[in-house]
Amino acid sequence: GGLATLGLRHLTPGRRSMFAVGCYLLSLPTLMGLGALTAALFAAQGAAPPVQDTALLVEQGLAEHPLLIAALVALVIPLLEEVLFRGFLLEVLVSRAGVAVGIILSSALFALLHGMAVFLPIFGLALVLACVKLRTRSLGAAWMIHALHNGATTLLITGGGLPT
Repeated sequence: GGLATLGLRHLTPGRRSMFAVGCYLLSLPTLMGLGALTAALFAAQGAAPPVQDTALLVEQGLAEHPLLIAALVALVIPLLEEVLFRGFLLEVLVSRAGVAVGIILSSALFALLHGMAVFLPIFGLALVLACVKLRTRSLGAAWMIHALHNGATTLLITGGGLPT
């Protein structure tokens, strides 16, 4: 189905945007809980709370090129990941193995890409992204959530603001 299958046929106006943001906001307590659970599991093993390697790179990059890194992290990388994981992989898996298997497998692969230190919260986010993509048939809706999440995470990394 080409671009329509990827969810790129239409932009994400009105209701799709509101639905996507609503899903994300409703999932935030769960995502934060998964992050806390991950930290507790590592602490129970006597390990320091996990830090994603990418987060360290982003923090370092923001000090030198704040606008470039922020744009990459909040816009470009989420778009590329959404095209690959929700636009392509999710659709292939759903068509071959069914909706539930497609959502779980594509989400697990996405989380594994981000590393075991953040597997649970990223897996939770990926489940939300996959469900929004399938429900709205819009890759733009999933991209919007992903960009919002990465942008908010970047602000947290920098302590609430981008360095100048």
